[in-house]
Amino acid sequence: MREIHLYQWDDRLIWCPSQCYYYFKDKEGNIKCIYLRWRHNDPWTAEIAPLNEKLEFDFNAPWENLNPPFFKDSELDQLKEWCLKQSKVKDMLQTKS
Repeated sequence: MREIHLYQWDDRLIWCPSQCYYYFKDKEGNIKCIYLRWRHNDPWTAEIAPLNEKLEFDFNAPWENLNPPFFKDSELDQLKEWCLKQSKVKDMLQTKS
């Protein structure tokens, strides 16, 4: 099982194509990920991805598109803030413990 850090952004794959991750526990105790991706051109995309027991993306379960407004590659910090403020995300987040 790989190591992840809950409730903080992981920017280790920020180079093109850029990917950022935010792992969190939902209210049922499942670990999910806000997955941000920039594919060599604007805009960024943002999805909530379920994880399997190995803490890898579960491609057999549905992903949720957050449908962010247009964010350029240089607006990553604004996108991160926007994602965490979305009611869909707030409703899923388990209180940090």
